Amino acid sequence: MVLLLVLLWRALRGARARSSASTYDIRGDMFARSAPISDEQIVMLQYLQAAFSEEGVLFRPRLSHFLTPRKSRQRQAAMLRLAEEQVDFLICRQDGKPLFAFDIDIAKAANDKLLKRDMADKNRILKTAGIRLVRLKGAPANWPAPQVLRLRMMDMVPAAAQGHPSGFDAASGFGTSGFAPSGYTNSGFATAGAPSNPMGLSTIMGLPNEDGTPWGGVRKRS
Repeated sequence: MVLLLVLLWRALRGARARSSASTYDIRGDMFARSAPISDEQIVMLQYLQAAFSEEGVLFRPRLSHFLTPRKSRQRQAAMLRLAEEQVDFLICRQDGKPLFAFDIDIAKAANDKLLKRDMADKNRILKTAGIRLVRLKGAPANWPAPQVLRLRMMDMVPAAAQGHPSGFDAASGFGTSGFAPSGYTNSGFATAGAPSNPMGLSTIMGLPNEDGTPWGGVRKRS
C-alpha cells in the first residue's frame, strides 16, 4: 500500500511538472549542450551495434517502452514501475520486438541493498516477459568478438522468435519451443546458476553450444 501511494505521488508530481512545462515560455532563454552518453557507454554501444548489425540496438529505453503488464493485482502501480525502470541497452528484432537486454555492471551494487533489490526486481520483470538480461563488465579487450557474441546470444533464442512476428507468444513472450518457465532450461541457462540472476559475458561464452561445442575459449581478437 505504501509503495502504491509513493508511485501515485510520483505520477501526480510528474503530471504537475508537465502541466507547468506546457505553459513555459522559452523565448529569451539560452541552452548549453550536455552529453547524454558517456565515453564508456559509446564504446559498449558501438560494440553491440557491431554484434547485432541485423537487429536494432536501443540505448537506455524505459521498460514501459517495450513491456506492458499482462497479469497484475495492481496494474496501475505496475505501469508506473515500468516507467521508472530502464535497461542500458536493448536488442530488438527487425519488427521491433525485444530479444534481450544488456546492463552495465555496477560495482557498488554488491554493497547497496536497495540498489541490489531494484536490480533483482528489474531482472524479475524482464524474465516474466522472456527477456534475458546480460551484464556487461570488464575491459573491451576481454570481450568476445562481436560476431561471436551474436552467434552465442542468438543460439539461445528459438529460431521462430528471432525474426518472425508469429514466433512470439502473446501471453508469455516466447512460444512453447522457447525459454522454459523453470529457468530457460531448453537454452542451457539452468547450468549458469539461479535463473533469476543476470548473466555475465564470461558465463554466456562458457555455456556449451547446441552442438556441444564450448565457447569459453573464444575471446575478442586483438
